[in-house]
Amino acid sequence: MKKKKDVYLKSHVLLIGIGFVLIGTLSAYYIYRESPSNIILAAIPFVFGIYTLLCWNNQWIKMINDREFVHSNAIGIKKTYRFSDITKVEQHINAGGIFYSYINIHIAKEIIHIEGNAIVSKKFSDKINAISGQKLLF
Repeated sequence: MKKKKDVYLKSHVLLIGIGFVLIGTLSAYYIYRESPSNIILAAIPFVFGIYTLLCWNNQWIKMINDREFVHSNAIGIKKTYRFSDITKVEQHINAGGIFYSYINIHIAKEIIHIEGNAIVSKKFSDKINAISGQKLLF
């Protein structure tokens, strides 16, 4: 059985990505028919949609055990970290967390960014809360 990821993006991110790819594709079709020189304008939503799909698919964290976890970034590069190497955990909240919040986990000179709307397992959340010494908004 495949082990479930401990942090991953919600499925609405997938829908947003598909939506932007469709908007970009339809825009390309209509812009090309009217003014082929402006076709580059259609690339903006298309590229944003592709990047959103990459993020949805590739950004995740999976705990290996109570001491280590694997993080995969937006382009799918995976790296293993130890919880003991975490130097700082920051929570950023905008407007009381209603509009936007996120958490940055600092490990040496690297930062792991967790979106406020990500799905976070209780086990990972408890581990990060214990390291930070506070209850974070997961």
